[in-house]
This record gives sequence, C-alpha cells and structure tokens, in this order.
Amino acid sequence: MRYYETIYIINPDFEDSRLDEIKSNVENQIKKECEEIVNSYIWGKRRLAYNIKNINYGTYIITHYSAKKINVKELNSWMEIQENVLAHMTVRLDESPVLREKNKDSKLKLSDKTKEEKETTVENDNETKKELEDKE
Repeated sequence: MRYYETIYIINPDFEDSRLDEIKSNVENQIKKECEEIVNSYIWGKRRLAYNIKNINYGTYIITHYSAKKINVKELNSWMEIQENVLAHMTVRLDESPVLREKNKDSKLKLSDKTKEEKETTVENDNETKKELEDKE
C-alpha cells in the first residue's frame, strides 16, 4: 500500500462553504483513483512565497490518501484546469500519515497514539531534568 499527500492552495477570500465545496470536489476526484482518504483538512491561511495571480496569501488544504496504484499525471492535469486551485503538489509518502480526527469543537486533534508518544516524551524530559538536578 502506498500513501500520498496532495497539498493545494485556494484563494484566501473564499467563505467556509465555498472552501468545503472545493475540498469535496477534490476529494471526489481523488476517490476515483484511491482506496481510502486517510486525512483531509484545512491547514490554514499562510503567506505565499511568491504572488500567484496577484494574490499574496492562500488557504492551504492537505489530503492524505492510500492507493495501490494511482495515476498522478491524471490528478495533476485535473487540478491544473481547476480555476479555484492556485497551486498544487502531490508527493508519495514513505510512511503512513498520522491520523487526525475532529473533536467536539470541530478543531483537529492528533490521534491517541500521538498523544501517548508526546506524554512519554514529556515524562522522559522530566526524568532527565531530575537527573541533572541530582548531579548538582
């Protein structure tokens, strides 16, 4: 199973309903080729490295999906003719993406596995601090 990530930039002036419509159109196109969409979320508004169609900012949307075989050229050509998509890029991932899910407040949160990893890291950091204090 191969995992892919498609990131695309939309005009930042679009309302949420328009963003959701564009996002669902892109997801439907991806679903034609892939087996499962793992993640699809709005990354946020960010300043562009360079102007695209006289626009300085863009809304970034990221979609992770899995497929045995996908025609990336076909997806790229479809994205290029979409007027609402300012820029896009599709890459193959080496590992499976971290699952993201929506909570009650409709904000995105990391999966429980990632939380456990962070807690373990914090515990390890606290142990290291204690060891350093004991040495002094």
